[in-house]
Amino acid sequence: MATFKISFFSDSLCMKSTINVILPDRIQSTLSTLLLLHGMGDDENSWMDNTSLQRYLSNRQLAVIMPRVDLSYYANIRFGERYFDYVSDELLQKASGWFPLKNDAKHCFAAGISMGAYGALKLVLNEPEKFSRGYALSAVTDLLDRWNQEPKRDAWYKNLFGSKKDLKGSTSDLISIVEQWPVKKETPYIWQSCGTDDAFFQQNETFHQLLVEKNFESDFIPVDREIHRWEFWDKQIMQVINNLDQFLS
Repeated sequence: MATFKISFFSDSLCMKSTINVILPDRIQSTLSTLLLLHGMGDDENSWMDNTSLQRYLSNRQLAVIMPRVDLSYYANIRFGERYFDYVSDELLQKASGWFPLKNDAKHCFAAGISMGAYGALKLVLNEPEKFSRGYALSAVTDLLDRWNQEPKRDAWYKNLFGSKKDLKGSTSDLISIVEQWPVKKETPYIWQSCGTDDAFFQQNETFHQLLVEKNFESDFIPVDREIHRWEFWDKQIMQVINNLDQFLS
């Protein structure tokens, strides 16, 4: 595999940003794209530092793009950088100019861990015309519940989302998006995995039940006694790549 680190100026962020990209050594045609998103406290290097991602991608005709979004929760911050616009639009446009990527939703996917899994779900639910599949590992699926459980982060969440009233029913509220999904609107495929001893397990189980009720094509993989850790995510990202292999074959 070939790896690239690219620094460039982002109009959405009004500053320079950095991404890591993994490409096959020999590109046979235009490539499908996986945006692979990091969690809280991590950066664009985390997937490469903590997993065997490059080995798992061997011989795959897939471009994997890993952006840096800091502590943004993949939001357009109310008085700051537009991280959601950056990941959902600007990054894809720039990457398509740099590399031979397919530009249809069928060949564009998002995956992530924890905060990044939330980001992947936010992308596919808000932009199904751009992303056909979302892979969420140990995801935060209910931000309002998370906010209520973490009063010490009140000021931070307010800077990201405004008030709890502003968050409810917004493009950042995954539950409301699914609950209000139009009957005739095409749904993206959603794959979830979470350890049963993870603090977010109940959120993931409840969210999957909602997806089933709303007739989304979805899978939920609970893993007995696993917790919020890279050893678990390393195994699960291999399952994500295998799932994409089956879809693309």
